[in-house]
Order: sequence, then C-alpha cells, then structure tokens
Amino acid sequence: MLNKNLYMLGFCFTVIFSQNIWTGTSVATSDNLDVFSLNPAGFGVSRGTQNGFYMPVDKDDFTIFKANRYGNFGYSLEIKENDPWDHLTGVGIGFGTKIGNGNYIGIRWNKTKAVPISSSIFTIGAMIRPWDFLSIGATASLDERQEISNFPFYRIGIALRPLSNHRLTIGVDYMENNQNDLQTIHPFANIKLVDGINLSLSTEMDLNADKMEPEGCQLNIGFNVNKFGAYSIQDGDSNIGIGFYSSAETLPSIFSKKKKDSRHYIRMDLSGNFIEEKPSEVSFITNILFPSSKGTQLRGWLEKMDEYTDDSDIHGLIIDIGSVGGGFAKKNEMRRALQRFKDAGKEIIVYSEYGLSGGSYFLISMADEIFMSGSTGIELKGLNIEVSFYRTLLDTLSIVPEVFRVNYDGKSYKTMGDPFLYSGMTDEFRENYTELFQGLYDIWVKGISEGREWTTEETKNVINNGPYYLLDNAKNAGLIDSVMFKDQFDDYVDNLNDGKNTVTKIEDIDSSEYYVNDWAPKEKEKIAVIYAVGSIMPGNSNPGPSGSSIMGDKTIMKAIKSARENKDVKAIVLRIDSGGGSVLASDNMWREIYRTTTEDTTNVKPFIASMSDVAASGGYYIACEADSILADEATITGSIGVIGLRFNTSELMKRIGINTESITFGDNADFATGSRLISDEHRARIQESINETYTDFKQKVSDGRDNISEEDNLDDIALGRVFTGKQASDLDLFLVDKLGGIYEAIETAKNAAGIDGDVEIIEYPKRDIKSSFQFSLGMKTSIQNNIIDELPYEIKKHYDAVELINVLSSDTKHMIFPYKIEVK
Repeated sequence: MLNKNLYMLGFCFTVIFSQNIWTGTSVATSDNLDVFSLNPAGFGVSRGTQNGFYMPVDKDDFTIFKANRYGNFGYSLEIKENDPWDHLTGVGIGFGTKIGNGNYIGIRWNKTKAVPISSSIFTIGAMIRPWDFLSIGATASLDERQEISNFPFYRIGIALRPLSNHRLTIGVDYMENNQNDLQTIHPFANIKLVDGINLSLSTEMDLNADKMEPEGCQLNIGFNVNKFGAYSIQDGDSNIGIGFYSSAETLPSIFSKKKKDSRHYIRMDLSGNFIEEKPSEVSFITNILFPSSKGTQLRGWLEKMDEYTDDSDIHGLIIDIGSVGGGFAKKNEMRRALQRFKDAGKEIIVYSEYGLSGGSYFLISMADEIFMSGSTGIELKGLNIEVSFYRTLLDTLSIVPEVFRVNYDGKSYKTMGDPFLYSGMTDEFRENYTELFQGLYDIWVKGISEGREWTTEETKNVINNGPYYLLDNAKNAGLIDSVMFKDQFDDYVDNLNDGKNTVTKIEDIDSSEYYVNDWAPKEKEKIAVIYAVGSIMPGNSNPGPSGSSIMGDKTIMKAIKSARENKDVKAIVLRIDSGGGSVLASDNMWREIYRTTTEDTTNVKPFIASMSDVAASGGYYIACEADSILADEATITGSIGVIGLRFNTSELMKRIGINTESITFGDNADFATGSRLISDEHRARIQESINETYTDFKQKVSDGRDNISEEDNLDDIALGRVFTGKQASDLDLFLVDKLGGIYEAIETAKNAAGIDGDVEIIEYPKRDIKSSFQFSLGMKTSIQNNIIDELPYEIKKHYDAVELINVLSSDTKHMIFPYKIEVK
C-alpha cells in the first residue's frame, strides 16, 4: 500500500535474433506490449494503461517505435526522421475483449511504408486460459496482397506453468508461412528468478530443414522497479537498440525493503464536497472559465480508509481538515470509518488551519491529537434550524401559491409547500421537525461523546459553552491539544517517533492495481450499485463534477434494467440520496424495481435499498419495494405523502397590464387555467387525484414492507411525517429494516445472494458516449452549475427555491421533501 510512484527505471538486457521489439516469446503468453507484435487477443487481458518505445541506436536513419495501450485498445507507430517521404512510416491499431472466463479474442491492423515491424497487415487472434497452468493462443495474419479467404500466416502456441508459484513458464509455438512454405517451431522458457528479475529464452527451428537445429536465440533478462522498466536488444546482425516501458499496474519490484523501526503515516487533505457517484471530469472549457474542484466519491473514500485500516504497514493518519461538504449521514459514515481506523490501534492527528465547524468536529472527534492555527475558532454551539419563508414576497408580487395535499383531521405534515403558503412555521411543521432534529442532535452528541470518551452530559456542557473563539478555552475544555502555525505543525510531524517515521501524502500513494500474473484468476462475483441521486424528474439525470442534482427516471430505469438483465450481477444495491419529486417519474422507477424483485421471473435477484443523507417522499417511494432497506441513523426518511403546487400569476399579470381572454370549446377546456385563480370545483377534482395517489403510495408501502399489513393505519406515520433513520428503525415503524451505510448494504446484498468473500462492484448509471462528448465540450449544465457556485453564499442558498420550480413544472403531482433546511 505504501508503494509510492518511484520515477525510476528498471533495466532489461536482451540478445535476440527476432523482429519482435517488445520482448514477447509466444502467442500463448502475449498480454503486455507484445500484443502489438504477437497475439492481439492479449488486449482483452486487463492491464490498464501501458506505454513503451524502442530505438535502434546503430542504424543510419534515426527510428523510433512507439506503443500505447489503453485497456482493451492500443496503437503503435514507427517514425523515421531520415525518411524523405514522410516521418511516419508505420502505424498499427489493435483491440481485444474478454468473451467469458479465460477466453479472449482480438484484432490488429498494421500499415507500413518501410521494413515493417511485422509483415502482416491484418491479424486476428484468440487465447484460451482454462486453468492457471495452461494457456493456448493462435493467430492468423493476412497480407494486403492476399485474398481474404487465404490467410497465409498462422501461429499456434501452448504454454505451461508446472510450478504452483508460476516462476517457470515453458512452451512452444508452431508457425506456418504459406507464401514461403516455411514451417517453424519456437520453443521458449520464462523464469522468474526473484520478484522483479525475469529471464526468458527462446529459439527458432525450421521443420523443413535437413537437420533441425536452433537458428538464433533470444535471451531476455528483465528488471522491474514499481511501474517502470527498460531493455536493450541485440539481434544477429549486431543491431543494438534500447527500449523503455511503463505500466499503470504496479509490477513486482526488487526494491521493497522497509525502514527498520519506522512508523508510516498517511497525510490527508480532508476537504471538499463528498458525493455518491463518481464525479464526472470537468470539461476543458468549464475548467478554464470556472476552475473548481471535483467532488469526492464517498464509497471510494470509505474503501480507501478501510484499506488503510487493514494495512499493517500503516501506523497513523495525519489529517489537514478544511471545509467538508456533504450531509449529516455521509459525515456519520466517514466518522465511523475513522473510528474503525482508531480502534485498530492506529493514531489520528488533525490540524485545522482555518477553524472547525460543529459538523467537522463531529467528524474528527476521535482524533488522538487536534491542533489549530491561531486566530481561528470552533463553531461548536448546538443545532439551529432555519427555514426561509416566501409568502410575504409572493404577496408583494401578487403571486398566489395554490397547494393541494392530503389532510387528516385538518392536519398535514406534508410541508413542502409551507415556505410558499405561510410566512412562518405551522404547528405541524414545528412538531415534526422538532422531533426530527432532536434525533439528529442526539446522534451528533453521541458521536462527539464516543470520540472524546466523554459522558453525554459532559459533551452537552461543552456544547452549551460554545462557540469557542478563544482557543485557550477550547484547549481547557479538552477540544484541542495545542495551537501552532502550519510550519510549526509540519516540524512537529517531521519529529514524530524521534524522526523515525515516513509520511506519505495521500496523492502520492500508488492507488493502481497490482499486476496480476495469474492466467486464470478467480472471478469475483459481481454486485451492482445504482446511484439514484437528486430531485426526481421525468427524463435523464444530469451528472457532473459535483454529482447529480436531477434524478431522471429514464436514466435510472435503464440502469435498473441493465443490472437486472446482466447475468453476471448477482444482487443490486440502489443507493438513494433524494428528497423526491415527480409522482410520474417515481412511479416509473418503482415499476422497474418491481419487475426486478417480482415480475421478471427469469432475472429476479436480491434488491437492497441503501439510504444516504435523504431518502424521503419519492425517495422512499422507490425504496419501499426493495427486499431490504438500510439507512444511516442520521438519514432523513419517510415523508409518505403527495402534494400539488403551482404558482398562479394571474393577479400579477393584471397588475402589470397584461389581460388574458380565451375562447373555449368544451365544458372543461380551461380546467385549472393559470389565467385566473382556481375554482372550488377544479380544486376538488385535483384534490381527488391527490387523495388517490396518496392511497396508492400507502398501498405500495404496505405491499412492499413485510411487517406492514394492509389493515395498518399508515396515516399515523404518513401524511408527510419525516424521521431519522434511527427513529424509523427504533420506533417499530418498519419503514427501515436495519441501520447501516453503503458498506453494510453491500454486505446485506452479498448475504442475500449467498456470496462469500470479496465482490466486484459494477456501478450504474453508465454514461453513454454522447453525454460524455457533450460534457467534454462544456455544455450548459456544467457552466450553469459553475456560475451558481460563484454566487455569494447568501444568494446561492436560495437557489434551491428557484430550482424547485423546475421540478414542480415537470409534473402536476409530487412526492417531495421540503426543499431547504439549513442546520447551523
């Protein structure tokens, strides 16, 4: 884990009689850069990015051979500086793919103007690796002068690994050239002397010769250091060349010794916005106009933290904490990961240069030592709920909010329209959100208490004495250990363990995969994780560098269908971070989930819902059909209810001198027109539709939840009421099956699918080529989001109210959680 990117080169010496400049020996073993000269099926073997170039140094003309491989695709070039016609004298393109366990196919096309790397123009290849000790490869090559039905070049190879440690590979290739009636065999042997030192030997024998004997010999001695290598070639004509190569995968190295008595620390910059999806790349144009940082994927960060926890070579974590964005549930998952690191007997040291918020302190409260820069403070002062209400503004503008929702005994907890309907909190609003945030406050206090090893009362006393703008008071309260400038903290880190320590910045840690030498590695079972993020609307989602703000039903339905019909996927986790939105879009996605859990009998598989910060209203609607629902204790969920809301501007139009008249054909042609305030009759008919949708919502919940029967009166927990994940789990509401984050959800999916051991995660939705191309050019969504990011905070915090209008315009009925609640 602590292998850093060592920008050094290994060395490889080769004495060769061959035109294979990429040091391969057989069509049965070629899965590195030798795919450009031997078997293109090797493109299908996962090797990530590989690059190399080779220069004959004793030729009259200066020539460079270059090869670049990007996963399953690659290209090669031959460049001659002295060529009078054109510097580029050769080009090759190759592609390969995996077609089942251990089976690979590939194609390669070469075009040369001079003496070619290979005399072939078009090559097809196949490779079969049924077991770890056996590999079989074959190629057929067509010269451009031949008919397609007559492949003149054939090569077949077989390779064996008789030892369980794979240090010895032996085999033979048979090659036939129909043009020259040439039949040859090529015995070879590869030996791994120690990690990082490899030796290979091969020769060629003519089967048609009077006396079959070796004709030339290729000897290759290679040295690997981390990701890099180099080699030298000498052929039978005493031509000498030098080549270099690099790999995105870490190669076994001869340099892996560790310092004695040294402690290893990772230094991490913990700041920025944490999101569910992998962030999209920032477009070139947008990055120039509005430079901004991408979000950090929560699941990826959690996986890295758990890797550091399990790595016995890592003894501590040094955190430079800044502003950490993300909801309470995300921060709670991150806090638990840091706590696991601490519980493994490892050290956590934190430095804050610009002060700490209450949420940030909750996140790192378990640290062994906390240092702060002077003239900063800790905003530890409790939770303050602020909701902005716009009714007075709307009255001033003569805009009338028309709200339709279910009432029970005159009460409704579906308060999404309250900021527009009233100028302050209703009793129902205050009651529900007092209970909700009491639960969040208790979780916050408990987390700090566990981190600092204080009692609940001790923690509450410290909070009630905040905020801490005098750091001496923070130190006396046990919140921090010392105050020092950044350079002083850097000196402190250098002198940890009497200077016997190694500190590695997290960006310098080699996060690449290690080179897999196995021919038939054990396939991991696959689980799909589908990210359902943002306000629910018909159409497509809008992924970006900061995640999605819109969850499009078409995007999510396509993702669910693809995961369901993928035979390799054994279970599905739907990761939800949404307060809801359009009823129509929510129902469409529910239908696709129902097909996965019940109706599509040929593809039914375990379906687990995992709730992030918010999975309320429409976010809960799409979760209720899952086989199991998991929520973080700080998740906001529930809000089972339906609301209709529109803004009637007819009075505003009159004020500014706009008069609307109409001619109608049919009694209801002007039903609920916006040119006048809605009539009682039209209101009653819309309300009837709202009531029916609410009943359907409750029916889907009772059908999807095993412990909720049709006879239960869901109104006691519905009507728009919201809960924390802990409340939904503890109060026998049966809305949530168990508490846990994304890690626990994946474990639940594994158990439901009967999977033991590690799994491979397949992420959905997958971005198509069109959307990736549009974003790379910097289309309006990314530019618009960056403009919004540049707005002053006091203006930007109200943008969600404007964005909500787009969501409301997408449908006549909505299942949606109140748009904006700010916790301070």
